[in-house]
Amino acid sequence: MQRLRQVAWLLFVVAATGSLSLPAKAVGPEPAPLAQPVELTVGYQKVGHLAPVILIADDLKKLGVNLKLVEFVRYADARTALLAGSLDAASVGPADLAISLAQGSTNVVGLMGVGSSPKYVIGRDGVKFDSWSDLKGKKIAIAPGSAVWFQFAATLVENGIPYNSFQAVNIQGGGANFDQALKKGEVDGLVTWEPFESIPVMGGYGFFAKGLEYGSSKAVGSELGMFMTTKT
Repeated sequence: MQRLRQVAWLLFVVAATGSLSLPAKAVGPEPAPLAQPVELTVGYQKVGHLAPVILIADDLKKLGVNLKLVEFVRYADARTALLAGSLDAASVGPADLAISLAQGSTNVVGLMGVGSSPKYVIGRDGVKFDSWSDLKGKKIAIAPGSAVWFQFAATLVENGIPYNSFQAVNIQGGGANFDQALKKGEVDGLVTWEPFESIPVMGGYGFFAKGLEYGSSKAVGSELGMFMTTKT
């Protein structure tokens, strides 16, 4: 357990002090290398807010940590692998810690958040989305049980918007499926994640519905994800 704490500290100190070419504020001096090199297996997703994880492998190696990254498409898959003991740590959605606890796991530990951002419903060009009441009767594509769905659903509750006031269209697979549904006119709006939020806007067939921001609910907050590990 002590070694895990050391390794986790090395990982996040290096991430915080910054391997990116951006101004960084160090949380403390660089730690001394571990006496015995160790391998740290971390599950991650190929998304923007996790870019520092990809860039810190060389820095960690100098500190005695060989970082092994395992890519997952979904947060839920990384959570499952972590709980199965296949990973030392994993980047998961903001609700995955609560989901794991609700499913009876007493072994999970939340380490830290990995980024926050406003989140907007993506509207199809020409469709009115000025306020939450404009959801009524619309077809909204969602990824059921996903991190963004938790944020969206929590915001609806806090704004008093009935979930059955619109038609939730469940879409499986990657974010590209959401964008294709919007482009074809099969749905009026999306609840998704980057870069699949910006693609419709850049393509001219979607827009950020600034009046429908769902990343600041009291229940979930604006975290885009978090790192989770286990006590063992």
